[in-house]
Order: sequence, then C-alpha cells, then structure tokens
Amino acid sequence: MDCGSCTEIGQVEKIGTMGASYAKTEFQPLFGPKQKHKGAADYGSLSPSLAHDESDPGQAILRAAADSPNLFAFRVVYPTGAKRFFQGKVFGYPETVDGADALLMVTPTIEINSVIVKVAASGAVVLPSVSLSGALSKSEGDSGTVAYTYIVTLSQAAPVGGTAVPWALAYGSTDANDFAAGQATSGTLTIAQGQLSGTVTINAKGDTSLEGDETFTFLISTPPGYIAGAATSATGTILNDDAPPAPVFTTLPSISPTSGTAGTTVFAATDGVATNATSVTRRWLLGTTSIGTGATVVAPTNGSLTLENTAAGPGGSTTVTSTAVAVAAAASSVNLAMTQLTDGRIYQRSTKTGSANAKGAGSIAVPIALDGAATSIEYRLRDAVANGNPVVQDWTTAASNVAAAATSVTCPNVPARLGWYYLDLRANGGTAQLGTSKIGMGRVVAVSGQSLATRMFTARDSQATVTMASLGITPNANTSIYAAPLEPTQTAYTPSWGANVDGTTGYNSAFAAEFLNRQIAAAGVSCALVGYARGSQSITVFVPGGADNGGLRAALDAVGGFETFIWMQGHTDAKNGMASATYQTNLTSLFADVTAHNATLGSNYDKLIGSIPNINSTSWGTSAQIQAIRNASAAWAAANGGVSINANDIDLYDGVHESQAGAITLADHFYRASRSGLGLAHNDAGPAISSATRAAGSANVVLTISLPSGATALTSVGSPASRFAVFASGSTSGGLALDATTPISISGSTITLKLAAVPADSQALDVYAFYPPDSSNAGQANVIYDNNTDGDGITRGRQLMATLAAVTAAAPVPGTAPTQVGPNLTMTNASYQAGKTGFGQELAGGYGFSPAATDLMAGQATVTLEAWFSVAAAPSSLRVFVGQSQRCFLGVNAQGRLVAGFNKQAAATGATVYINSSSGSAAGTNPVVSDGARHHVALVMTPTGVTLYLDGAQVGSSATAFWQGAATDKFGVGNFNSTDTTFLWTGTLDEVAVWSTAKYSAAFTPPTTPYVGSETGLIGLYHLDGTGNAATF
Repeated sequence: MDCGSCTEIGQVEKIGTMGASYAKTEFQPLFGPKQKHKGAADYGSLSPSLAHDESDPGQAILRAAADSPNLFAFRVVYPTGAKRFFQGKVFGYPETVDGADALLMVTPTIEINSVIVKVAASGAVVLPSVSLSGALSKSEGDSGTVAYTYIVTLSQAAPVGGTAVPWALAYGSTDANDFAAGQATSGTLTIAQGQLSGTVTINAKGDTSLEGDETFTFLISTPPGYIAGAATSATGTILNDDAPPAPVFTTLPSISPTSGTAGTTVFAATDGVATNATSVTRRWLLGTTSIGTGATVVAPTNGSLTLENTAAGPGGSTTVTSTAVAVAAAASSVNLAMTQLTDGRIYQRSTKTGSANAKGAGSIAVPIALDGAATSIEYRLRDAVANGNPVVQDWTTAASNVAAAATSVTCPNVPARLGWYYLDLRANGGTAQLGTSKIGMGRVVAVSGQSLATRMFTARDSQATVTMASLGITPNANTSIYAAPLEPTQTAYTPSWGANVDGTTGYNSAFAAEFLNRQIAAAGVSCALVGYARGSQSITVFVPGGADNGGLRAALDAVGGFETFIWMQGHTDAKNGMASATYQTNLTSLFADVTAHNATLGSNYDKLIGSIPNINSTSWGTSAQIQAIRNASAAWAAANGGVSINANDIDLYDGVHESQAGAITLADHFYRASRSGLGLAHNDAGPAISSATRAAGSANVVLTISLPSGATALTSVGSPASRFAVFASGSTSGGLALDATTPISISGSTITLKLAAVPADSQALDVYAFYPPDSSNAGQANVIYDNNTDGDGITRGRQLMATLAAVTAAAPVPGTAPTQVGPNLTMTNASYQAGKTGFGQELAGGYGFSPAATDLMAGQATVTLEAWFSVAAAPSSLRVFVGQSQRCFLGVNAQGRLVAGFNKQAAATGATVYINSSSGSAAGTNPVVSDGARHHVALVMTPTGVTLYLDGAQVGSSATAFWQGAATDKFGVGNFNSTDTTFLWTGTLDEVAVWSTAKYSAAFTPPTTPYVGSETGLIGLYHLDGTGNAATF
C-alpha cells in the first residue's frame, strides 16, 4: 500500500501489539486426548499511547479518523528502521487525566483490517504471495467428464473480505469440444478470510475419438497486494485412451464379367476400398479353394467364384468377399441360327430410369434355331450407325440351359438410348451370329381414332404434296413408325415399320415428325409412333366387338407395348348424335381393351384424349352435338386420369382435317399434353374464362381469365373476336353480334367483348369461346394464347381453353333481373348434349348439388318432383338421378326398374318408404325403364299419401304420409349424396322441376315444352342447358 503522503503522529509513547493472532478451539471427545484447532486469523488492533498535543498535525488527523467510518492507511516505523503498513479504522479517542496538573494522555484503538505489509530496514517490501499447484495428467475416458482440480495457495491467510484471485483457461492443443458443456474459460476464485488456499476445477469431456494427447494451461493472475509465488500456471494433459478402429470397407470387391465359363473366361478383380487400413490383399476362391491372388484369374473348373479382400491397419484386420459369380462348365460346341429382327423397329422399354444410360431398359425376343442344347446364350449390342459398328454392350447372358427345341430367346435389360443397335447372338461362347437389322429401345406412342388420326401418320389429299422440308421440319433419324392408317372403305392393309420421310405416299405426316422430334428432345431416347386408325368411323367400331377392334388389337400386339396412347375421335359420333354418357361408356370399354393389349406396361401408360378441334363444317353434327362429344371427352379424361386435348388453333384444308401446317400445331398440343408423363412442368391446359360481367347500360362483356401456372398475361394473334359467341342466357341460337369496329380488347388477364347493341339490363348473357362451327379454315389466324413458353422452341403459349359450358354474365341491374326459380347448382364433371327437340340440352354426365340442406324440398309439407330421364342399360346398383336426403329420390335399380322413395319420418331404420318395392336394391314391380327411351316421371307427395307417375300414367301409390321435416343433405341432380359418388347417375337428365303443390292428381300428358318458371307453385326449375343454374323468367 502506498503511504508516501502519510503524516507523522507525534508524542507517541508506545505503539502496542501488532500482528495476526488466531482463535483457539478446544474439543474433548469421549475417548482420546483433547484436540486443539486453529481458528480464523485476527490481525488484531493497536492501542498506542500518546501525549495529547493540540498542535500536532498527525494527532489532528487521528482525532478526525475516530469520527469517520472510513479505512485509513497507517505506517509504523520501528527504531530499527523497519516499517509496517496496513489499513485500519480508528474506534474512539479516549483521554486519561490523573490530576489537575498532570499530562493529558490519549489511547485511541486502531483496528487492523488488512494484511500487514512488512518492509525491511533496507526498504524492501515484503508482500504476501499467491501460487498454483503443479501440472495434472488424466485419461479422458469414453464418456462423462474428468475433473482437473487446481489448488491456489496464499503465503499468508486471506484478510477480512477474502482474497480474489482471477484465473483463466487457455485451450492450447484442445478446443471447446474437449470440455464439458458450459465449462468457463475464465473466472475468479475468492479465498475466504483467514484461509490459505482455494481450488478451481476444470472438467474435460470423455470421448471415443482416436486422437493424440492434448494439453491446456490453467493460469492465475496476481491480485493487488500480492506477488507471484512459485508458479502461476499449470499444464493439464488429456491422455488419449482410445484404441484405433478396425478397417472398414466402404466399397466391396467385385468381379467382371458376372458369369463365365471354366477354362476360357478371364475374370478381372476390382478390389474393395477400405478406411483405417494400411494395406489391402486379395485372394480368389473357387468354392473354398484358393486359386490365385493376381488381378485376373481363369477358373479351372465350374463352381462359385468369389474375390476375397483383407484390409490390415493399426486397429486390426477385416475380411470381406464379393458377390459370387457362377462359372459354367466348358460347353460343347452348339450351332445357333438367328432370324434377323425387323429393320427399323423400336421396342418399348419396360422401365424409364436406371440401366446403362439412365433411361431405362427393355427386353427383345429373338427367333433362333439350335442343333443341340445350349449351356448359355449371350447377346451383344453394337452401334448400327457409327463407323465400324463399335460394341456398345459386350456379351451379356440372355438365357442359360436352353433346350435344343427352343425357337426364341429373350434378351433382357437392353438399355434404352438415342440411337440404333445391331444385336448379335452366340451359344456356349461360340461363333457370333451378327445382327444386320437396326433396332432401337425407347419410347413408343400409340394412336387410334378416325380420319384426323390417320393424318397423324400420312398426309392425304392436297396435303400429300406439302413437304415437311417446306415447313422447316426434318424428321429425327432415330424415329420410326408402324401404323395402319386406313381410308373408310379400305380392307386390305399390312402395316410395316418405316421412316418418316417426305413423299406423296408412306409415312409423310408433319404431325409424326413434329411430335416425335419433341418426344426425343424430352425423353432422350429413340421414339416410335404406332397405331391403327380408319376415317369416318364411330367409336363403336374400335371397341370390343366392333369391326376395327381386331385391327387395333393386332397393331398393338405387333409392337408389344407403349407408354402413351393417343385417342383422336369424335366427328362421326357427333354427327350420329351419340349421347355423352354413351360416348364415355365406349371410352371405358376401349381403354380397358387397349390396356389388355399393352404387353410391356399394362395399365402404366398416359391417356391423351383428343376430341373435335376447330371445325369449319356443318356436316359433322350440330353445335350441341359437337359440344356433347367435347364435353364427354373432357369428363371421361378427368374421371379416368387422362388428359383432354383442347385444340382450336389448327389450320384445316377442307374444313375438317388438319393441313400439314395444322398437323404441326396439333402435334405441339399432344406433346404438351404428354409433358407430365415425361416428368416435365406444365401441360396443354391453357387460360380459361372464369367469369363474365356486364355493367348496366353497357355493351361490354368483361371476361376474367384464369391463367395457368407460368403465365402472366394474354397474347393474341389477329382479331380473335370471331372465335367468341354471345347468346341470351339459356339459349344457343340467335347469337348477339359484336361491334364492327372494336369487337374485342385484351389487357393482362382480361378480355372485353363489345356488342354491336346494348342488351336490356334485365338480360343475362351466355358466353362461349370456340363455339362450333368456325367460320374459317385458318385456325391459327385469330387466336388468344397465354405468354408461357417452355424454352423448347414452341414460340406460342397455351391456347385459350374452349368453353364447354356457358359462362354467364348476370343481368347487370338488381330488381330488373329475371326471377330465379330455385338456387343455382354447383356442378362437378358435368357434360351436356343435345336433348329432345325443343328442350335444348340435357345433362349427359356428372352431377350437381344446391348450396345447402335447407334448399327446395326441405321442410315442405307437399312436394311434386318431376323430370325427364333416360338410361340405355341397367346400372350395376341403385343409381339416383334426382333427390334430397330425408325427403325423397328417384332412380333406377340394378334390374333396370324405376325406384321412388320418400321419408315418412326422421332418419331411422324403416324411415324410407318405397313405391312398389321394399328397398332401393330389391327388384320391385315398377316398370323397367333401362330401354334408352326418354321418360317423364313425377312423384307427388302430400300429408295424406304419395303417388308415382311414369310418362303420365299412375304406376304406384302409398297411403303413408310424406314427412314434413328437415333434409340432411343438399338437393342434387345426377347424384344423391354430396360426399361420395355411390349413387352417381349413368344416364341423361333434363327439365327437373320442384313444386310446392300436388301438381298431378290423375293421369296426364307429360309437358311438350319446357316450363317457363313463372308457373304457380314452381319453386325449383333446372333446364340443364349447358349449366346447373336455376331457370329465370
């Protein structure tokens, strides 16, 4: 302590006792001698005696200190010159007077509150020291912690308040991971008053990692008033106690080739790779017998050959063996004759990934003849195009132990690739039979349908002279075609494999070139287009039992398999007025048969459903009939995992068929539709009209467009106004003309159609895109697309989707709009077709439900439910065409009989009453209605009884009262349960009407025209003319 500015206290007679003393504690146990223990240190106090002197400055300070709680520094100088320094407090300043004239003496008490620092007479300061215990070494262990405890020692006991000694941990060759979680790297050790030492523990962490010994350093800092002792740092050594690991093989040894013959085949070793090893040795084993240690070996006899590797290292040794290779006995000579494969054929791969080229592989059957049994038959693949026909895949086992009578051998695992092979065979390692026909392994796409499908293979009529070269297309050399594209009356035709080339005959279609080129670019393998098609035919000729079903089957069987099937059909079926449901039934039958003749992949293929594209002809059905087939195709594709192709930008040459230029556009549609199956983003689905609106007094119909993923705006070609049709809502005749000057404008994702005249504000409008027929053959001249391209060379985006059901722009002025009869129905997978003359369209597929269970019949005491329906065949189980849960329903059972049920009470066993039957599945006695004819049905329900009418005649009744209660589900058409499709209707449905009165009480003539909606008692009316919306008037 510094006392350089101390003031000397004068007139001191004596100083008193100074220095530490210790309390003594005595303890007398019951047995044994008395024990004495040293207690805490006490640095004592001074009671100097001095003669009072008012003028002495030192005494003045001492007197002031007696009245202060602060510590003061003191220096005591002995007569020898030695000095003592300490800090203390002055307690009292008593004065002693022995007589009136005696000298006044004072004896203040100075409590010593610090270590007494001794200074020799020479002037050297004798400070207490602090020192640290020595180095520590400990094994780390495999887990937990190991304590390194260091002792910090003072040369004299700590003073009042203790002594704070700072410490630190220096990592050295360790790091934080070598210590216990939360181990501090610095801190302060406080040695309590009167104590000479304290400890600090450092906790190291055990582990199993092989590593060298590691060291760290523990250090202390000298606190104020102390000097460094013998040591202020100590080393800690963490001794490694982990043994080195045994060698581990990360790659096992292997042998090539994977089979061979004794005495001739040279087997090569690929040694395994091992870690923790200093050496790897090998040994060949035939069975359990060692036959060599070299890099190659020839097995002397047949048996099981393995390659053994032993890895040695500091942690021991590890031995592994390869997968065994079969060594066949040396075979006798066998002659093999190979029938050459069909030149130009591309085989369908059975997998799309893996194999040598990561593009999958397939099998090829080769006709052969043997003059004896063969131990093995091998095949080899050579490049059929490159100079010298280099080997692409060396000899690979095709079959073992082949009988002499065998007529073919199947070569498995032929890698798919972009290119042509020659396939060679040999028996028993003998002379190779060289293949001379080029073959491919890759992706096969099958096609069928009518005349538009035939033109996917061959250009016809005026287009036969339009070359692909003139259109800028060069067919890829790694494509091939196998097809029978027939004219309507053509009988004899033998399909063959051939190239896609320009010319007036043969496979000269630009569709094939464009489609296959894009398939190759996407799949990276050779691609083929195959199939069977005939012009001017109905779908019925292609399904089992049809005239062309045999030809289609034969073509599919001949190619052996496909991974995509294109169906392009519809014109004849529209012309014939085929119902949507019937067309869908035929599609189901067709694809079940196609699947049965896909030998390689079975049902694992993509279904691309093409329908009637844009058409500039009235010879192939009415607008409603064309729309019915388009709807059927879309609905079937949606329900069966297919993709419906929406092509309305095809250039035609005769109003019906695609030109060569149009074939390119059509091919791009089908390519985009196939992208999902190729693992690519986006498909052929384009922007679609999501809603239409019109403001009061305005001629503008504003269409909001939903853009597909990847698109941000619309683009247009020409003036696409001609591709839109606008009708008074509920009608498809007498279309409204568009403005002659600015009929259409497009901005972002909005299309505005301007009408030539402003309709009444009370008039709702129906809008269609691409409503047939078109007015021009130039399908691409006036079209709307989105702006999403895929960077694959197709510069146009996706075409605006055709409208298969009307998009309605509601009447713009509330209060003047027509009255709506019932709530609108939300339709699912709905398709429509032309109905009875004068009745507009009818529902041909799908179903719809009202918004809530409280709609229409719910709570009505009296209800009449009537509709027109037809069904061509008895369904497999009860199907309902209209109804509402806990109220009533109408349907047809598995016997083809009409079913009518109603509730007599709330939901419970026996709550439903059936007219002329005991249940919905029982046969009952109602008339059979599964005759394909259009029938009228009415169910009249009152509190006094229920009556059923069919085609105006009463066919049944019940005296049970109709229950007036709540419904538990929504009102539905085409279905009965809004949560599943168990009762999904399979026929047609039209003119559904719900009355709050008993509409009929005796036989009647069914309505000959649709209801208007204003009839008394009518609470729900659904014309089902392309929409599930309620009728308005």
